[in-house]
Amino acid sequence: MPTNSPIKVLVSVTDNYGISLYRVKEPHIALQKLFPDDFEVDIMDTTMIPWDDLNFFKDYQILFSHRQFVPDNMMEEFCYNMKQINVVTILDYDDYWELYKTHPLYHVTRQENMPERLKNNIKCAEWITTTTPVFANYIKEINKNVIVLPNGVDDGLKQYSGGKNKERDEKVRIMWSGGSSHISDIELLRDSLELLSVDQKLKDKFQLHLVGFDLRGNTTNLKLNDGLVE
Repeated sequence: MPTNSPIKVLVSVTDNYGISLYRVKEPHIALQKLFPDDFEVDIMDTTMIPWDDLNFFKDYQILFSHRQFVPDNMMEEFCYNMKQINVVTILDYDDYWELYKTHPLYHVTRQENMPERLKNNIKCAEWITTTTPVFANYIKEINKNVIVLPNGVDDGLKQYSGGKNKERDEKVRIMWSGGSSHISDIELLRDSLELLSVDQKLKDKFQLHLVGFDLRGNTTNLKLNDGLVE
C-alpha cells in the first residue's frame, strides 16, 4: 500500500465491559478520532473474525487484542503466520499471570496451567502493552518489546457524567474502579480511609466512590449512613 495511506488496525474485543471496553475498545475509538488521517481502525467481536483465513488479515498492518488472539495452543503458529504477511501483533496485559490466592479463579488457573500459557502468549506476540512500568519490567523478561499505556477513564462516557442529578461541591472524590474479583484489593484501602474518616477536619471533605461491574448482570448501589461510600 502507498506510504501515505492510513495504517489499518484490526481490534478484537470479547465484550463491552471492563478490560475490553477501557483498554481495548475505547482507546482505539480515540485513536481513530484523534488521528483520522493516520489510522483506520476496525473493531470486531472476536467471534466474528475468521482466525483461520490468512487472506483476511492481509488488509491490515496491526492486529490488537487482550491476552490472546486464538486458543493458547495455536498462538505460536498464528503469530508466526502474521509476521510472514507483515502484520504486527500486539497483546495487552493488565494483570500478572500468577493470580493471588484470594482470587476466585486462583485454583482453576493453577489446574489449567494458565500462568505458563499466558507467558507463552506474551512470548509469541511481537509487542505487548501494559499498565505500569513495574509490570513492564516483569514482562520484559519474556518479551522486551513492551510499551506502558496507563489505565484511564474517559469522563465523557455516560457513567462518569453524573447524570441529571450532577451537583458540584468542594468535596474531594476518591474513586476506586475494578471488577467483582478484586474485593480483596479494596481491603488495601481500609487503613488509609479509616485515618481520613476519624480526622474531624477531613471527615466531611471527601467522599469515596467504589465502582465496577458485575458479570452476573446485577447492579448494587451501596450507601453508608456516614456518607463515606456511595
